Amino acid sequence: MEDLTRFCFHCMELKGEHRVCPHCGKAETPKQLYPLLPLGSYVGGRYYIGKAIRQNGEGVTYAAYDNKEFHRCTIREFFPQALSARDPDMVSVFPASGSLQAFSECRDSFNEMWKKLMRLRGLTALITVTDVFAAGNTSYAVYTESEEDTLRDRLLSTPQGYLDWQQARILFMPVLSTLGTLHTSGVIHKGINPEAFIFTEDGRLKLTDFCIPQVRTAYGDLDSDIHEGYAPLEVYSEDGNIGTWTDIYSFTGVLYRTLVGTTPISAPVRAQNDQMMIPAPIAEKLPPYVINALINGMQIDPKDRTRNVEQLRSNLSASPRAVSASASVYR
Repeated sequence: MEDLTRFCFHCMELKGEHRVCPHCGKAETPKQLYPLLPLGSYVGGRYYIGKAIRQNGEGVTYAAYDNKEFHRCTIREFFPQALSARDPDMVSVFPASGSLQAFSECRDSFNEMWKKLMRLRGLTALITVTDVFAAGNTSYAVYTESEEDTLRDRLLSTPQGYLDWQQARILFMPVLSTLGTLHTSGVIHKGINPEAFIFTEDGRLKLTDFCIPQVRTAYGDLDSDIHEGYAPLEVYSEDGNIGTWTDIYSFTGVLYRTLVGTTPISAPVRAQNDQMMIPAPIAEKLPPYVINALINGMQIDPKDRTRNVEQLRSNLSASPRAVSASASVYR
C-alpha cells in the first residue's frame, strides 16, 4: 500500500516532505470543510479522497487516488444537499426528512447515467469511467482523467483570451464525433460549458462534468446548476423541450467563447433583446460558414436551431451556402 500521507491533496501526486507540491505548486491544505468528505477519507475500500474540485446541487467532484491500480483519478460523489446531509461519521450520507423518494430517484438516475458512460468508455473525447459503486448510503463514479486543466483555464492563459479557427477546429471536431455517439446512446449532457472540457496530456479535449437531468433545469428537485451564457432558453422553462438541440446550443456557445473571447449573452436576455455580436476584427478572420454555424447553432427558438451533431459538423466542415442575412447582427 502506498504511503498516502506523502501525497498532495490537490493533484494526488507524491510530494514527499515538501510543504509546497513540486508538481502543482500548491501548499498543503490542513482540512476540508464540512459537509465535504474529509481529506484522506477512504471510500469503496480503495479510493483515497483529496481536495474537492467542484460541487453543485447533485454532488461533489474530488481529486482522488486509486490504491488498487496505483494512479490518481477523479471521483464524483452523489450528495444532493437539498435532499440529504452528511452523517456524523463524516462519510455516510442520509436523506433529509420527507426526501427519501426524491433522493432515491435522483440516485437511480445518477447510477444509470454513470454506468452508461462506463459502457461507452473508449470514445476519443469522453472521460474514461472505470467504476461506479455504492458506499456510505450513496453512490460514486470514478474516472481516470484529472480535471486540473480545463478549456476555461487554457483560454484565460492565452494573451488574447481566444483561439483562431484553425486551432479551435483541431480541438473541437473530434469532440463532435463523441457527442454524436453520446446522443445516439441517449445521453444528453445539458451542461456543456468551458469548464466541462479538460485537456489530456497530449493536448486533446475530453468532455466531463456530467450530471443528472434534475440539476440541469431551473425546475428540478435539486438546486439547479445552469451555466449562464451557455444554457439555452429551454432549460429555464418548466416545460422546456430538452433534446440534442440543447447540447448544440451549449457546444456552439463554447465555440463562440473560444473564437471571440467573451461569454455569450444569456439566453433569457437574448430572448428579450438579442444584441449578441462578433466584433468586426474577429469576424473578418472567421470563414463565413463558421459564422453561419454559430448563428444557426445558437438560435433562441429550438425549432430554428441546428438540430443535431451531424448538421453542426456539416456546417463547420465545409463552406455551405452564403451566410444568411441574419449574419449581420454578429458583425
